[in-house]
Amino acid sequence: MADACSGCHGTDGHSIGGMPAFSGKNADELKKFLRDYKSGAREATVMDRIAKGYSVEQLDAIAAYFASRKK
Repeated sequence: MADACSGCHGTDGHSIGGMPAFSGKNADELKKFLRDYKSGAREATVMDRIAKGYSVEQLDAIAAYFASRKK
């Protein structure tokens, strides 16, 4: 599932462009961001639509994966 994120956020969350890098960030923080995008509590241009395509459990798994990546 995390492969879909690499197009914008870089391989293993190591973004080199204008998108936020999230490798090594706290899993709880990433979970909150993703859940807020899904619920619409956090405004976005694209991420809200992407997050809605995943279950909460899938979003949590994605957050855990990126939190485990080294900076």
